[in-house]
Amino acid sequence: MVSIHEYLPCLCKYYFFYVRSCHVIGEKLSFVVTKLQSTVAIMTAPNSNQRRACWAARDVFWKCLDDSQDDGTACEKFRTDFEANCPAQWVKYFVKRRDFLKYKEKIETKGYESSEQSSKL
Repeated sequence: MVSIHEYLPCLCKYYFFYVRSCHVIGEKLSFVVTKLQSTVAIMTAPNSNQRRACWAARDVFWKCLDDSQDDGTACEKFRTDFEANCPAQWVKYFVKRRDFLKYKEKIETKGYESSEQSSKL
């Protein structure tokens, strides 16, 4: 069995944001290893079933937002499911994407109004 102390240089080199120095001992080191394991698990690419679950949760959340006219409090359960089923980077991307699509839809339906036009009114 490999000793945890053999991993210490690796932890300090690549995951220095979890530890302040390489002189970590005892429970601090176990905390770092736990954090590292959870980070690695989160950073792995989702398989096809996980991707489908993520997309389904996203679609349900977006539909709720559309039905409730973007009232986030009404869709809190769906948002929690969405965040639980998708990697954090995907959640961030999908939120930005939805904002962009809503903005694009607004521009296409209501038209573009420059700041010069609005100041003349």
